[in-house]
Amino acid sequence: MREKYFQSRYESLGIPTWLYGHEPANVFATQIAKYFTNSIREDEILTIAMGGIIYTPGSAGTMQEVFQDAVQNHYLSFGYSSPMIFMNSDFWTKEIPVYKLFEYLIEKGKQQQLQELTLPEGKTRLPWFVPNEEYLREMIEDECCKVCGRPAPKGTEAYEFMVQKLQDALAHKQSLQKTDDEDLFKFNYTEEMQHLCISFGGIKEKTVANCKFNIQQELEFIADRTKEMQKWQQALEDAKEEKSRL
Repeated sequence: MREKYFQSRYESLGIPTWLYGHEPANVFATQIAKYFTNSIREDEILTIAMGGIIYTPGSAGTMQEVFQDAVQNHYLSFGYSSPMIFMNSDFWTKEIPVYKLFEYLIEKGKQQQLQELTLPEGKTRLPWFVPNEEYLREMIEDECCKVCGRPAPKGTEAYEFMVQKLQDALAHKQSLQKTDDEDLFKFNYTEEMQHLCISFGGIKEKTVANCKFNIQQELEFIADRTKEMQKWQQALEDAKEEKSRL
């Protein structure tokens, strides 16, 4: 199938897991990334899928990813919201009616964003992340607004507007970063456990998994040697008895 429909124009990334054997890699992906820790893999999928995710009917794992993606979109964790497509309307509206909950959250989020973005004249300003930091720096350097295509010489109102937009973007970016305030929790056991989880993956994970088999082999070896020892011990007793009769 890949040979018949081969293409080299686009690149795609498949991120399967080693946790479940029944979820193999997508054979049509041009690149494959595999994570030993499934939780990291799921977070990466939701984070990099800017174009959206298609959700098919599933069980607990699918529900976890749905709500995790919804949290990122609702709070704009990475500065943008990505589409969420739900296949099989009966499943998502009746059997597992999460879609109605999302409709409520979306409407609530829209109302909150409109309150934040509405200007006194009734017009709506662009959010802080549009255009992004890279494009803003480029437009300021070129002294040109590449949104409307008009020049914005230094010192003009248009130029100062772009500078202010860049400052707003940097301020928001800084607010998302970790502050220098004292941590609420002195010890970061969660991070330590995560490092341990990663360190015990791969070869170590395979070694631990084989322990049961190795121990079973050792026990069988000991049992066989015990039987042999008992056999030779009985033969020795028989030899002693035979010698006493002579």
